[in-house]
Amino acid sequence: MQYQCKVTVLETKCFPDLQKKFLADPESGPCPCFKAGQEFLFERTPENDGFYHLGQATRVGGGNWPCAEAWDAVSRYIYAALQGGAIMRKWTNDDRMMIACCNDGTRPVIFKIERIDIPETEEEREWLAKQNFRNTKDNAYTGGCSDAPRETKRSVSSHQMRGKTGSPFSSGRCAIRVQGRIKLSQRLPPRPPRQKETRQGAFGKQVSVPWDPCPSKPQRQNRGRQAESQDTAGNKKHQSPETSAGKFRS
Repeated sequence: MQYQCKVTVLETKCFPDLQKKFLADPESGPCPCFKAGQEFLFERTPENDGFYHLGQATRVGGGNWPCAEAWDAVSRYIYAALQGGAIMRKWTNDDRMMIACCNDGTRPVIFKIERIDIPETEEEREWLAKQNFRNTKDNAYTGGCSDAPRETKRSVSSHQMRGKTGSPFSSGRCAIRVQGRIKLSQRLPPRPPRQKETRQGAFGKQVSVPWDPCPSKPQRQNRGRQAESQDTAGNKKHQSPETSAGKFRS
C-alpha cells in the first residue's frame, strides 16, 4: 500500500480588530502566502519525497510550500498520513482527514489534510473496499470538554487510591471520571499513622521524629550503628559469668 497526502487551502481568515490591537502593522491584512483553493500533494517515492525536503515542489501546478510557520503547524498530520495512519481518529467525520490551521492568530490559514490510499495489489484493493473510515456523532471524540456525561468510571489501582503517589487520590478517595473530569468520592478507610523513631538530639535529649521511608546515606549508617550498639549491649547484658571468665582465660 502506498500513501499520498493532499493539502487544500480552504480559507484565509483575517481579524482586523486583533491586528489593530496587537500587531506592529495594524493593517497587515490576510496572509499573502496562501490563496483559497491551492493544493499541495505529498508522497514518498525515490523520485519525489517532498516531506523530507520541507514541501519543495509539492504545489499542484508548480511551486514550493511557502511558509515555515504553517509547515510547523501541519507537518505532523502530513507525516501521519504518509505513514498510513489515522490523521485524527474519531474527531473528523473521516479518519483519513483533518482540518487544521497555521499558528498566526490574527490571520490564520485553514487547511484540509487528506490521506490518499493507493493499493498495489488486488488483495490490498479488496481490503480497502471493506474498510469504514467514517465517524458519526455516536462515536465521536470531543476531547472530554462536553457537558454531556461520557465515560463514567476510570480504572484506578488501589495503590493510587490510597494516596501512595502525589496525585489527586492522596486524600484516600476513589476517582470517578464524569464529563471528562476526575471527581473524587467514596472515601476509603484512612491510612494508619506513620511510624516514628527516637533520635538523640542536642544536649543528650531524645527527640521523636517521623519515620523516613527513604533515608539518606548518613541516616542509614546512623541507624546501622544504633542497631549494632543495641545488639552489643544486649549480648553483654545476657552473658553468663562463666562465659566472661572463659573469655579472659583464653
